[in-house]
This record gives sequence, C-alpha cells and structure tokens, in this order.
Amino acid sequence: MTVALIRPLVVRTVAVSDPDDLLARLPDAAPYAWIRHGEGLVGWGEAARASVPPGAGRFDWARGWLSSLFAGALIEDEVGVPGSGPVAFGSFTFDGDAQGTVLVVPRVVLARRDGRAWLTTIGDSAFDLTTPPRDPGRIRYADGSLSALEWEHRVARAVRRIKDGRLDKVVLARDLMAVAERDIDPRVLLGRLAERYPECYTFSVDGLVGATPELLVRHTGQAVESLVLAG
Repeated sequence: MTVALIRPLVVRTVAVSDPDDLLARLPDAAPYAWIRHGEGLVGWGEAARASVPPGAGRFDWARGWLSSLFAGALIEDEVGVPGSGPVAFGSFTFDGDAQGTVLVVPRVVLARRDGRAWLTTIGDSAFDLTTPPRDPGRIRYADGSLSALEWEHRVARAVRRIKDGRLDKVVLARDLMAVAERDIDPRVLLGRLAERYPECYTFSVDGLVGATPELLVRHTGQAVESLVLAG
C-alpha cells in the first residue's frame, strides 16, 4: 500500500467563464479526464495519491481514505454543485485481488456542466502553460495475445455455444499492439475518442485512457443511477 498526500489540503473552487473545450485546456502533463458531450471534468497535477490495497475490502478502504482526507481539508467552495470542491479520480482493477487500483486528487480541476463552469485548485497550484497536443505520426498495429485467426476461432466458438444453448451471453475483447513514430500524447487519444464517441464517457486516469458507454454508478444526493450494458 502506497499513500502520498499533502495535509491538510487547502481547496478553493471558483466560478469561471465557459472554457468551451475542456480537453484543449489540458497542459502537457499526465491528464485526468471524465468527459461526455463536452461536459465533465479535466485535471492535472497531484495533490494526493493512494495505491489501494487489493482484496474484498478495497472499496471500503478507498472510501475511508477519501473521507478522512476530505474531512481534514480546508475547503472554500463558491459553486457548491456535484463535482466542485476536491475531486478524486480513481482506477479500479477488474480483478479485486490484483494490484493497480489507484486514487488521485489532482492539484487543478476544470469543469463545466449545465451551463456552468468552475475551477478548483489545491494549495498554491501553479498553472502549467498549455501546449498543443503532439501528433504521434504514423501508427502501426500488430496482434496482441491472440492472432487474427485465433480471435476468429474464439468468436466462432462463442457463437456455437450460444446457438447450442450452453451460453446466453458472451462479452469478448481483444488486445492489439500499437507502435507510433513518436511518443503518444494522451490528449490526442482523448480528443479523438471524445469526437468519435460523443455518447460515451471519455476518461483518463493514471495512464489508463479510453471511452465507455457505461455509467456503473452515480450517487447524487439521495439518487443513485446506473447504466450497465455488459453486466
């Protein structure tokens, strides 16, 4: 278990003018993002971090760590809406016994929702100068753990088992290797995903970048929402 943080956190959230394109505001650094239809949050820097220990109690551990961290924070929030004040970005492994689950509280978070925009800073956060995303150049793709032929066989076998009545549903995935001419700027990936899949939630957390149509859970006040497609 690894924990890195600044205590106590000094947090300030203020209303700002509409930034229009949140992803365009990200600096040349490891970005954090949760975007859908141009709304959501982007962040950068690191005010606190925790590597969550694996096991059945990892969600309780994560909730306890965040509750303790935010309870001791000095918070000035002029906006007072969901997503203002201190925010943590998390990435949880699919396998509960695997290492790799992490929570990060960015130093700076810029957000927009329902016609409002706000900026949250922690401590004496310096604003990094935004530089244009770097084009990775030509990208070549190669097979991952399965070749194209092996993948086709796996799909055919799953279809046969569904037709035979042995399975009702199968969720398949395949990894590919991508090799670029230059270092891949995650902001390029985020921008392309957000443009091509506007209905999805485009995310970036600690090196994990992607887009998902699922909203596993959202808790706002007394309401809990969930949109799970593959579960």
